[in-house]
Formats: sequence, structure tokens, C-alpha cells
Amino acid sequence: MLNADDPTCVALKTKLKGTLLWFSRKQRVESGAFLQGDQIIFARTAGEPVLSRSDIQLKGEHNLENVLAAVAMTMVAGCAPQQFGRQ
Repeated sequence: MLNADDPTCVALKTKLKGTLLWFSRKQRVESGAFLQGDQIIFARTAGEPVLSRSDIQLKGEHNLENVLAAVAMTMVAGCAPQQFGRQ
């Protein structure tokens, strides 16, 4: 799991083996989670809305990045989009 908004992480892409997942609050990623407008989207083959940014009660961009990373990991682990946001 790498932050697509961090140049150091992007530079690691060619040095790492295996399947990479990305997260970004600034741009679309091919495989991982990203913010598009108010929607958190998970992409693997096609983008799939998972959660609205307004559903996240944590403040700060760093917490948004934490949620993006968590969305990508849990979606890969088999969590369904309908399970996000449930209390």
C-alpha cells in the first residue's frame, strides 16, 4: 500500500515486487482507493463508490488518507462497499 501523492512512495514503484495498491486524495489510481469529488472510490478494474467523504467524522487530511488506505485494504480482503459506514 503506497501513497500516490508522495513522490518518495511513487519512486519505490519500480523497486517493489508484487501487486501494489495505491491511495490518493488528489488523483485517480488504477488499483486502490482515491477521492473523486465527495466520493471515495475503490478501483481495480472499474471504479466503485464505497463511501462519501462527508461520512468520515475524523478531521484532517491525514485521517482522510488513513481511511483511503483502510478502504483499499478491506476491499481487497473481501469487504463489500455496503458494509462501510455501518455502526
